[in-house]
Amino acid sequence: MARAGATGGGRTYRARVPYRWYGSLALIVLLGVFLVGYSRYENLHPPAPASSIAPTTSDHWVAAVVFDLCGDNQQTLPANPNTTTDDLGIYTTGSGVVQIQPKSSADSGTNATLGRFSSRYPGLKLTATSVGLPKKHVYTDGSKCPSGTPDSGKVGQLVARVWPSATASTSSTQTGDLRTVRFTQTLQMVTVAFLPSGQTVARPDGKIVTDLLDAEDAVEESSTTTTTAPASTTTTTTKSGSTTTTTAGKTTTTTK
Repeated sequence: MARAGATGGGRTYRARVPYRWYGSLALIVLLGVFLVGYSRYENLHPPAPASSIAPTTSDHWVAAVVFDLCGDNQQTLPANPNTTTDDLGIYTTGSGVVQIQPKSSADSGTNATLGRFSSRYPGLKLTATSVGLPKKHVYTDGSKCPSGTPDSGKVGQLVARVWPSATASTSSTQTGDLRTVRFTQTLQMVTVAFLPSGQTVARPDGKIVTDLLDAEDAVEESSTTTTTAPASTTTTTTKSGSTTTTTAGKTTTTTK
């Protein structure tokens, strides 16, 4: 008996409750119930196909994109040099206005991003850690603002501020890889910035907002089609002397 007790056997060992065993079983049961419930939810709520996520190839939106680099704000891009290219679905017409008119799935839905726009604009650099306008200084996340800028010598970081519409007073902020910033509705405004931490990102100014609203009006006008049926008059005289006149669908017969 003494030897058995010394090796861990005996009545005390047999009476010990295997809590870990029961705990493992309970965890497996809970995990199974969760997976069954999640699977059922996924079946009842399937994700929307990419082709139905706006903007689609039937949409034509406008947005504003400006740059605030080391305090030098309200910088915009000239009109995209390839706006006549049929396959451009996201491009700028200048003055900070970006046209979002997807031609394929590469420009639509979740692919309608700043990254897609920048990849089609020659010379514009936008990576996960840097931003640079064509033929100008490239700002890298964590580096200092160059001399000659309002924030010269200060360490800057990449940040984007997004307003959902031209009249919105609230906005959201995104840091990190700014290529993932999405265009989610028309009249959206985005400021791409490289600024010292805690500094306010400038909102697009009044002129840019006006140009954006004018661009929206132009899109609406181009999508409105007015058709007026022309009035036509046809006169036919028969041998019996009767005259039939048809004007805009109305027929009149006169007999002499």
